[in-house]
Amino acid sequence: SWLRVLRIIRVFRAARILQFSGWFRECQLIIASLVRGILPIFFVLLAVLFIMFISALGMTQSVQGHLMSDREALNDAKLKDYYGSLWRTMFTLFMAVSNGEQWSELLEPLRELSDGMYLFVFLVYIVSVKFGVLNILLAVIVIFVTDIRDCDHQAKMDAKSEQMQKTISDFKL
Repeated sequence: SWLRVLRIIRVFRAARILQFSGWFRECQLIIASLVRGILPIFFVLLAVLFIMFISALGMTQSVQGHLMSDREALNDAKLKDYYGSLWRTMFTLFMAVSNGEQWSELLEPLRELSDGMYLFVFLVYIVSVKFGVLNILLAVIVIFVTDIRDCDHQAKMDAKSEQMQKTISDFKL
């Protein structure tokens, strides 16, 4: 029991040492910028979800329409697994942008349905989300980290200026 208390005290001492290191200061900047930028990040993620929902809705409707007209396609297990419902299609699109599954494997059932329309729609979705919206999310995070760093630098300079003013006023006395 006493040994456990001593270990806890040692952990807190180690944490205090980390507080003064430069590395921990950078971590504080990143965490502060994420906290400050949580609302814009939320709206970018909401935009990703909206684009994913609209794309999944369109793809699911066209796949279901094709399945109604071609009864042989109903036997395609991959097509039903990836694009059988709205939520499965959304999950498939999420896997596509998050490298959860290879694009070629996700496109394979769609290639059998048409000569290239689904491929085009799928690639437009990938390009718009992966290379567009997610880069905007990264830019928002970088902007907030830069703003926090600038504010931190300004606070350091103000503290240094106050210290110099105090030293000068003490010196005059």
